[in-house]
Order: sequence, then C-alpha cells, then structure tokens
Amino acid sequence: MDKTLARFPAWDSGPRRRVKRRSVTISDIFSAWEAGPKQEVQPATVKRYRSIFGFLSSYFGDRDVNSLSDDDVHEWATHRRDKQGVTARSINRNDLSAVKAVFGWATTRYARRLLQQNPASNVRLTEQKFDIMQQTHLKSLRAMRCDWLIESDLMEQMPQEATARSSAVTPANDSRWA
Repeated sequence: MDKTLARFPAWDSGPRRRVKRRSVTISDIFSAWEAGPKQEVQPATVKRYRSIFGFLSSYFGDRDVNSLSDDDVHEWATHRRDKQGVTARSINRNDLSAVKAVFGWATTRYARRLLQQNPASNVRLTEQKFDIMQQTHLKSLRAMRCDWLIESDLMEQMPQEATARSSAVTPANDSRWA
C-alpha cells in the first residue's frame, strides 16, 4: 500500500441503514411554511393559503403527504369543482397554485426536504372555453345595455336637444342635397 494513502482511514462502505421518516401531514407542511421566513409573502397570501390548506387537510386528513400522488391531488381538485361548486379556473389559479407553491417549498433544503417530490406539480383542471366565451359575451351585452339605458335617460331628460341632434343633418333640411 502507498505510504500517502496509509495516513487516511479506509472508507467503510458497509450496508447503509435506511432512516425511517416520520409521517408528515398537510398541516405539518403548512405550519412549517407559515413559520418560515416571509420576505416575499404578503399577510393576505398567508390568510388565503391557510383557507386552501384547510380544505386540503380536511379532505386528506392525517394521511402522509409523501404517499400522495398527482392523481390524489387531481381527485381533490375535482371534488372542489363538483361537490363544492368552485370553478375550474378558480381552482387552477388559486387552490392548485397555492398547493404547488407550498409543496414545492417543502421539497427544498430550507424545509429540510419534508416532501420527496411535489405531487401537485403537474395537476391542472381543464377549463371550458365555452364558459369563458359566454362570460365575455354577457359582459359585452351588459355594456351595450348600459349604453342604451344612458341614451334613453338622456332622451327623457332633454327631448328637444336629442331630437335636434338626431335630425340635425338629413337630406330634407340640408341644402347640399337640393
């Protein structure tokens, strides 16, 4: 054996012991996230996330978060849509984005890797385009109705000016048409 290597102890590559992790619940993860440093998180965001994680925790109970799959999170999201009446757009923008953010934080070193992977990272509900188009159409109809109501109110308040304005230039009273 080389004299330079003799100074260093031999590396023991014996059998590795598997460290048993304790069960981590959704409440544990949210409490750790809430207690962590909040340089970029507003108090209103924490309040909104607390509500969302309350729904999530009540759905899954004390189940270990590391046992959750993306199918489980998708099942929760469809439950929110079908049973609680929340729109898919709202679930995608609020609920799932909050769960993705906190679970993503739980996979980092700062969270001591409470989660091994983020089960919500690829979950998204399909939004119906028809509903969005219908809402846009209804908004434009409401705007047109408001314009009509304003115009009819003006007609009632000032009938002479309105009639004079509407009949100001016609072929009957314009000399250019003679």
